[in-house]
Amino acid sequence: MTTFVFKGLVLPERAQISLGPYKAEITYPFDGTQHKAEVNIVLNHITIYIHSDRDWQLDDLKNVVVQIARDLVNIAGYIRGYGYDVEISQVLNREKNIGISISDRGIYKYIYTYWQIIKKC
Repeated sequence: MTTFVFKGLVLPERAQISLGPYKAEITYPFDGTQHKAEVNIVLNHITIYIHSDRDWQLDDLKNVVVQIARDLVNIAGYIRGYGYDVEISQVLNREKNIGISISDRGIYKYIYTYWQIIKKC
């Protein structure tokens, strides 16, 4: 089982929010496989762990992660009367040597893995 780590922010940063940790199960719609998610938001910094055996496309997995985070933040925003937005900016996976920064539009700004950079130093 491999673990993907997604990091991001809840915007606006001046409206501080902390939620979690929450655990959820994700069902992949095409084959019905189950995957586990752990969500934690501390002072607007989002960390989401996805534990999965499936070989995901990163864009698909990012969309799932953004939806999970948005659902939680929208509930809290409704209760508080704030309008929050979610921005996922980084995905990491040590087993697959993935360390990518992601822009809002899903276009990769750069594709250098953390471990490849360390090897060069």
